[in-house]
Amino acid sequence: MVNTQLIDQSLFDYLLSVPFREKFERGINKSGLIGDRAATIGRCWDWIKGKHPRGYGAISLTKNGFHIHLKTHRVSWIIYKRTIPDGLCVCHLCDNPSCVNPDHLFIGDQADNMRDKRLKGRAAKADSHGNSKLNWDLVNRIRSEYWSKNLSQKELAFKFGINRSTLYDIVNRRSWVEPARG
Repeated sequence: MVNTQLIDQSLFDYLLSVPFREKFERGINKSGLIGDRAATIGRCWDWIKGKHPRGYGAISLTKNGFHIHLKTHRVSWIIYKRTIPDGLCVCHLCDNPSCVNPDHLFIGDQADNMRDKRLKGRAAKADSHGNSKLNWDLVNRIRSEYWSKNLSQKELAFKFGINRSTLYDIVNRRSWVEPARG
């Protein structure tokens, strides 16, 4: 089974070829980062060639006159583990975007990837998110005005320039949840 979102069968076969694998492995530093979890998962294999702005390894190939850009952790999964089912992500256990160690990678959907990010504390939170329209003062005002019953959810959402579903999540504490105090 070939991941049709990524490549066709001939490119898949090329990625599995010995010449490509040897070329790919020349771009890896197998004595890479030793993170907090190195004792349990081992060393990262850092991609030392081209990278995306967010640190993910990048490789470009030419096929039929077209340049194809691939993330190296996905290529690593194909080389060492074979297929990536359609619609799924290749996620990092080690949280090192340039790592291509197949033992540090796992398959999951986008929700799995976001949950992993949140559980490891890498997700932007509340007002620290660069695109957030809100801050804690506004959230507290929204909750106060909602529970005083002066305005409907629709009116409050309009007043604060947010979506009704966002307002619903705020007043029901599904988002903008205060951290537990110890």
